[in-house]
Parts: sequence; C-alpha cells; structure tokens
Amino acid sequence: MKKNAIFVIFTAFFSLLGTKSTFSQVENNMLDSSPKRECRAVWIASVKNIDFPSKIGMSPAQQRAEFVAMLEEHAKLNINAVIVQIRPAADALYPSLREPWSQWLSGMQGTAPMPYYDPLDFMIKEAHKRGMEFHAWFNPFRAVENLSKDRLAAHHITDEKPEWFVTYANQKIFNPGIPEARRYVLDIIRDVVMRYDIDAVHLDDYFYPYPDKGVFNDSLTYKAAKELFYRQNPTNSYPNLGDWRRANINDFVKTLYKEIKETKPYVKLGISPFGVWRNRDKDPLGSPTKAGMTCYDDLYADVKLWLREGWLDYVVPQIYFSTEFDLVPYRELLDWWKLNSYGRHVYSGLAVYKIASDKRDPTWQQPTQMPEQVRYNRLAEPQVQGSVFYRSKYLIDNPLGIRDTLQNNLFRHKALMPRMAWIDLTPPATPRNLRTFGTAEGIILHWEQPEVYEAMDKATYYAIYRFEKGEVLDFTDPKRIIALHRSESPFFIDKNVEQKAKYYYVVTAIDRMHNESSPSNMAYIKYKKRFLKK
Repeated sequence: MKKNAIFVIFTAFFSLLGTKSTFSQVENNMLDSSPKRECRAVWIASVKNIDFPSKIGMSPAQQRAEFVAMLEEHAKLNINAVIVQIRPAADALYPSLREPWSQWLSGMQGTAPMPYYDPLDFMIKEAHKRGMEFHAWFNPFRAVENLSKDRLAAHHITDEKPEWFVTYANQKIFNPGIPEARRYVLDIIRDVVMRYDIDAVHLDDYFYPYPDKGVFNDSLTYKAAKELFYRQNPTNSYPNLGDWRRANINDFVKTLYKEIKETKPYVKLGISPFGVWRNRDKDPLGSPTKAGMTCYDDLYADVKLWLREGWLDYVVPQIYFSTEFDLVPYRELLDWWKLNSYGRHVYSGLAVYKIASDKRDPTWQQPTQMPEQVRYNRLAEPQVQGSVFYRSKYLIDNPLGIRDTLQNNLFRHKALMPRMAWIDLTPPATPRNLRTFGTAEGIILHWEQPEVYEAMDKATYYAIYRFEKGEVLDFTDPKRIIALHRSESPFFIDKNVEQKAKYYYVVTAIDRMHNESSPSNMAYIKYKKRFLKK
C-alpha cells in the first residue's frame, strides 16, 4: 500500500522527552499542544440506564434529544469516537431477529420504542454528523443482568437453550465452553456488522465473570469436553481448567476478528480488558504490579496473546488507578502495555468516575491527576495513541473541572483518529477545483471529489484548513483545522469569519481508516463587508 509523502510527517518530539514522574511547566505546555492524531473516546453505557437512556419511560423523541445533547457536549471537547453499549445482556438497542428489545430502552424487554424508530441507526448517523466514530459495544456473555428483577421477554434465549447458561451471582451467563453458545454470540455481532454503518466492534472486560461473587460452575461442561477429547485422543493430555477456559475465549476472539474482516475489512475490533494482564510475581512477562486479580488468571482473557497474534486492532486496558497507587501505579502499568502492544493501538481507559469520589486514594482529590494521565499517554506515543473516558455522565458532570481542562487545554483543537497500517494506508484521491464565495452567512467552500467505487478508497470526511495572511502553510498543525466535515456533499460554510479579513483555504479528503489525501489547490478570498448585504 502506498503512502502519501506530503502527510507522512511525524514529529519525534514526544519520544525524546523523558518519562518522569512529574512534568515541568515547559513539558506540560508541549504536551498540551493537542496532537493532530489521537483517539479521544468516551463510553456511553445503557445497562441500568446509567448513561443512555438516562431513565425508563422516555419517549423516542426524548431519547433522541437526550442522545444529541450528549453528543453536543462531547463535541465541545473534540471527542472523536463514542463507544455505545448496544447489547448489555442478550438484548438489543436495535431491531434484532434473535434477541429482544432492551428493557433499558423501552422499560419492558421485548417492547419496541413507540412511535417506532431504530435507535442504533439514529445514534450512528448523529455521531457521524459530528465527525465521531461509532463503536458498537457488546457485552458478549451476560444474558440476564438481574434474575430477581428482570422480566424476560417470551422465547428468551435462556428459556430456549437453558443448557447454554450458568447461573452466577443472580445472573445468567453464557457458558463459553459450549461451542454453540459462542457461535450464537458471534452471529449476533456479525449481524450488526453486516447491517449497520459502524466503525468498530467493541467488547468490554466480561468474558468469564469476575470471581468476587462465588464460583462459576462449568465443571460438567469441562468434564464432557475432556471425556470427548480422550475418546478421540487417548494418548494425549488435556488442558487444565484455566487453560481450557482461556482456549474457549481465544477461539471466540480469533473467530470474531476473522469474521469481521471477512464482512467489512474496515470495521475494527477493540477490547477493553481489566488493566492488569498478569502480575510479575506470577509471570516474568507480567507487569510490576500487585493487583488482587488479573485478566489472565481470573477472567481467562489472554489479551497479550490476542495482540501478539493480531486478533485485535486496538486494546483499551482499564487503567483505573492513580499515579500514586502503590499496588498498581498508573505509569508503570501503562508502560507495560506500551511494550506489549505488538504494533496494535493502545488507548488508555481512564476512570473519570473516581475523580473527587474515590475516598480510599487521596490522589483522586487532585484536579491535576487525570490531566497528568493524559499527558503521560502522550509521552508513550506512538505505541499509546489516545485516551478513553469512563464514562459519559461523569465526563459531562465535570468533576474537579476535568472537562474544562480538556476543552480549554488538552483537547482544544480537533484531532484525527490514528491510522492503522495493517488495515490500509492508501489515501483517497485529492479534492480538486476548490472555490470560495462570500455570502451573508459566511464563506462558502465548494470542491470536486473524484468518484471511486471501493469502500476503502472513498472520501468519508474532509479536513478544512484555514490560514490567514503571513501564516505558514503547516498541514501538521491542528490549529489550522477549522472543521472535520463529514458529508457526501463537497460543500462547507465557514461562518466564523471577520469582515475585511483575508483567508486562504485548503481541503483534504480523509477515508474511513483516516488516511488523508494531499492538499487541494489553495483558494484565497478577502471577505468584504459588501458580502454581508442581503
């Protein structure tokens, strides 16, 4: 795949900075410079109505208005991706042929929104309007969130296939040891990939359940699998329970990645595991941490293997710890993920919910804590390429002014998502014949985009660059990007203009994988007062 020489201009600045435990003011200023490429995402959860919809009983119009308002708040922070939970527990925030409408959407599982609309289609389009990627978040194996309270729809999968499930801590969990159960979940996810214009499939950390509420009793499944194996391979050994469970999840992740790419090569797969893979005292390849549990040993999720084998496009470890937490310090753990990315993207999962509320760790009472984590993420570039915030409500609530810091400082300029070289590096065709026109509304930009037929090669959105007289034409500087315009129409109105000002405009085309074309021709205009007359 070819590279566009004009835009392969990378700065080695961040790699030259030392990874100190504190930052000088000079370093802070440099790290606050808002890079041109960076993942800035936020989780939007639907389970228990904790983010969206915020309560049961909202009309479809109220739901739509709430989601748009949420996106508008995140757009102010130049967030460029939303990770929206569309399948919290074997249910759906979209019309599914195999699973019921979510109770968190309609108030009653199996009941469609009335008047009818497709929430997933609506959410995708609204996110895209604002230049945000839409990552469809699935909880893969939770089937019933609360057995005591949830009223299940008729023909629920737990009634149709009771042998697929394990009752655990007042929940029903798919048994990953049953191949047919894994296949069912894979088909659910692939259906969404086929039918919707999503940018990524996102899985959370719930594989085998967290072990803090008892024993996940899959002993009969393990015994049956072991007996079948010995009948077919009487002289070979069989994995122990932990290795067998990990093999089940490995098979699921590997198959999911393969099938997503077969369906739509540009759709990404990302997973957000618990922050610690393994402690070093158990494995010399592990992190220098003393976590009470790990995703390898307790959730049976061998994320390091998935990255090494190339079964993920990105990973978002939930590094929900402060920089001063002695058992699992933030910097040391992020450094471990940086060294174990195997060339895939690492976006750090950040615990907005702990700001000013975690009484056990006084570090979270400091307004500088999360900004320092974002800055440290930037020090770890290119292996670490962004931040993901848990979760939407907390970010909007602005604890200790975190959203103010992001909006006015760390994220004050727009950013493109990072590129993924293993998927595609070929930029779209260059926009042609850029022209400008002054009107009472502002300055109209119009250009031509060469027609292409391959989905990977099409322009998905456009970067609008504006320079004033005497400014250097630096296309690596995000301050010059006045808009990331997602539209099939090669047409844009710049309304933030001043009378008698002289502007130079350039447009670039950007595809689904965020490859940027070479610049269009430059269009110059002097915005005169007479343009304002109607």
